[in-house]
Amino acid sequence: MKAITNSPTRLVMQSRGNLFPILFGLAFILLGLGLGYLLGQRYALTCTRPEPAYVDCQLERTLLGYPVGSRSLPRVSRAYLDVSESSDGDTYRVVLVTAGGEVPLTGYYSSQWAPQWQAVRELETFLAGSETSTTTVYTGTGRLGLLFATVFVATGLAALFVGLHTTTLTMDRLRGEFSYERRWLVGRTRIHYPLAEIDSAFVAGNGSTYRPVLRLSNGEEAPLSWYYSSNRGDKAQLVNTINRFLGAD
Repeated sequence: MKAITNSPTRLVMQSRGNLFPILFGLAFILLGLGLGYLLGQRYALTCTRPEPAYVDCQLERTLLGYPVGSRSLPRVSRAYLDVSESSDGDTYRVVLVTAGGEVPLTGYYSSQWAPQWQAVRELETFLAGSETSTTTVYTGTGRLGLLFATVFVATGLAALFVGLHTTTLTMDRLRGEFSYERRWLVGRTRIHYPLAEIDSAFVAGNGSTYRPVLRLSNGEEAPLSWYYSSNRGDKAQLVNTINRFLGAD
């Protein structure tokens, strides 16, 4: 914290934000938006048989019901389920064999085997000579993918909420006041005590995380933060500043 006012009767210190949670939050928000765009899409493949000898298909991509892209796939001859094997489990995607080469329906693999296998079966049935002249199959995680991406965005917003704040410590001998205020993007928290009720301050630990705590004259303890965080040095610096002003060091 930076001293704004420092005199024998009044001390005001202030800090603005924390870079690490801000960068962490921005990274998670961008990752969540990217995953939302990639995983939130639904794929509709419509295939027609303009002539008995071949099948043409049109791939339409939508996000929340809005079109985001389309692609023509002429001369489709086969569909199969592509499997990506790993120690964490197999993942799958539908692949079409066309006159221009193999075309995956999605840009990613999914652990959902059943709906993709069903799509392959429907396509293979149509390609083998179904009596119908057109068929449409759907694939993609859609809303489930958006839900997954929302977790990342929510985590990022929470980190930004923690990082984007202004903390102000004020101790005033003439008024006999102590206040510790945090202003967030929305709202604020404020701890206020008569200066005479504060004996000292100390750093409380919980594993490898810490928070500053006031020790009151009635024996009670008043944490200055509702959560523990890393970087004990910052908390110790704040506690030492409070104790020096109180004459408790």
